[in-house]
Amino acid sequence: MAARVISDSDQDAFSMTLRDLFAESGVTGDELAEHMGMSRTALTDVLNGQVIPGDMAVREFADAMGLGKASTDELLQMKHRARSAVRVPRGRRHNPRRNFVPRFGQPDPIRASGPADLQEALRAVHVWAGAPSLRKLERASDGMLRRSTISDMLNGKDARLPEYDRYLTFLLVCGMDQASLDVWVYTWRRLLALEKSPEISSWMGGMSPASIR
Repeated sequence: MAARVISDSDQDAFSMTLRDLFAESGVTGDELAEHMGMSRTALTDVLNGQVIPGDMAVREFADAMGLGKASTDELLQMKHRARSAVRVPRGRRHNPRRNFVPRFGQPDPIRASGPADLQEALRAVHVWAGAPSLRKLERASDGMLRRSTISDMLNGKDARLPEYDRYLTFLLVCGMDQASLDVWVYTWRRLLALEKSPEISSWMGGMSPASIR
């Protein structure tokens, strides 16, 4: 099924609506980011239209704005129109095919005991997403990811914990929805805590090495 080839209007309208609601709300950026469960950088990407959030994040945004059910449903409909839109450079003819990813079978990183395991899990995400080219992922990230960064994240010989915002961006451009990000955020923070010291990780519920075996 071919995606609609349209201008950026749906995506721009959605992000502009989010920005207007945010500007009128009196809520600070830090408060909103915390309420939506994302970093301030990720929130900025959402408000600028660089990343389209999942349904859960939209509902959390609507809740922070004090919107009722009807307004929340309308905002979700706008988001779905924005997500179905295909950005194409103006003046160029293009016939893209939508990159479908399954709603089930997402790789689960919870068993990762270190950066090497997490790297394998990220490679599984790449395959689950249909193994898009690094160029395509770079383009979809609107400059947040470079091909070299993605390659290092997936295939670097000295596996290390990826930079947090780029890690989230990679998951989002591969099609991971907001609800599924919880376990990935948890895993990243657990591995960071274990990397810092066992003493630090002992203060974080469920983050001891024994809990992931």
